Amino acid sequence: MPKAAIIIHTRTKHCDYPSALTVTPEGLASKTASSMRKAILAATRSIDSLEKNAVRRVIFSTDGWVMAGMVAFLKHLADGSPDDENLFTDEKGRSIYAFTGLVFQAGQEAPQIDKAALWEGFKKYMSPVWERTTLDLQSAPFADTTALTTASEPPGGQTAGGTTFYTVSGSDSEVFDYYLTQAAQGKDISFCSNIVDFRVIKDRAFNIITTAPNLIERAEKELTEPQPAEQETAPGDKQPNIIPAESNTSRRKTILIIISILLALILLAALAIHQHQKYSNTQQPSPQPSAQPSQQIPSESRDPNPPDIPQNAASQLQSFNYGSADLDAQFRPRAI
Repeated sequence: MPKAAIIIHTRTKHCDYPSALTVTPEGLASKTASSMRKAILAATRSIDSLEKNAVRRVIFSTDGWVMAGMVAFLKHLADGSPDDENLFTDEKGRSIYAFTGLVFQAGQEAPQIDKAALWEGFKKYMSPVWERTTLDLQSAPFADTTALTTASEPPGGQTAGGTTFYTVSGSDSEVFDYYLTQAAQGKDISFCSNIVDFRVIKDRAFNIITTAPNLIERAEKELTEPQPAEQETAPGDKQPNIIPAESNTSRRKTILIIISILLALILLAALAIHQHQKYSNTQQPSPQPSAQPSQQIPSESRDPNPPDIPQNAASQLQSFNYGSADLDAQFRPRAI
């Protein structure tokens, strides 16, 4: 019997979808869990366009593990059971969608993916925490499950752009079971049914898809692009140097950045020079007034016959000189 663990991506009544898986198998590496969650998010695109009671079946293999399950509104996964209506909507009455599936290691028998069993597994983990205002992530142990019987390859597959297409019909269980057994054998499988958004097809999120006939025709036109023929070049001919538009844009941005940096440096240098000159001017001493040159009276302008000094004035001057001599003698230091 194959061993498998449940995996769930959902929200609760009061808490939005978390940034990680709500329920993750025990021991699953974070990188592997992140790759699986990415495939789940691709499968939930345009979920509102699903027909009533319809589900999307998903298979995704990575790192030696296989994930298989169903994306659906919970009321469709539960087939509208009135006993479980409290799990169908959030606090605002909006329908809740989720992914519920199993994870198992490749190299063993594929487990049987049953809609009713998935819903019971969902309720086991989510019912006890449904009314909480915080969402705690949980882990699920591996356990024995029922093995899937061998399935035969379905007819009608068409390949375009590396993707295999099947026309959607019923529940797509025949296509799903066959590729689930292929994934269990170790083949690289990424499958999603009921794709109605061409963007998912164009993004090549899955390499096996069931969809409407008109989308298959569109994929055959848009995904199968003719390859340009290689032109032979003579030994002396030179190939034109063609630079992609992205490269030119990147180069222009680089040049603009360099020019902006240079302008900023020039502006800073000019500002520094201005501040330096201003500082130098404040440090210079103020100019001293120049000494006025003594005015020499030319000899020609002197009076050749100076006036006579009065006799009494001469005697006064002589008495002043004697007085000065007496003062000098009075204050001259005496030898001891």
